[in-house]
Amino acid sequence: MSVHAHYSSAALVIRMVGQYSTSDVRSAFLGAFPHATASSRGLVFDVTESDALASRPTQDLRDMAYFLASHGTRFSGRLALVAQRALEYGLMRMTGSEAEHLGMVVHVFRNVTDAKAWIVSGGA
Repeated sequence: MSVHAHYSSAALVIRMVGQYSTSDVRSAFLGAFPHATASSRGLVFDVTESDALASRPTQDLRDMAYFLASHGTRFSGRLALVAQRALEYGLMRMTGSEAEHLGMVVHVFRNVTDAKAWIVSGGA
């Protein structure tokens, strides 16, 4: 499994590296909340080192947006998507648009530092 979860700057950071399945992402996310009441100020979803998105069906991205939105109260409904390469950045914008339709506050970033700063600042 190449999906890692950790807390940093009041945000839960999910980092995907190389190849992984969507169930790996779900498992890492759910494992980061050991108690039903655990929460953070936002979620940083980092795909900068992902090799899986180029071959991922669009429906998988929509399904992930729905999954994250269904757990939005755990991270204050604030989602920072991080991608550097053009393809992944565009896919994250598409995923973010879907998540916004589901009531989340979403922003797409090119680096994790800016994403964490956005979460901490509470900016819109």
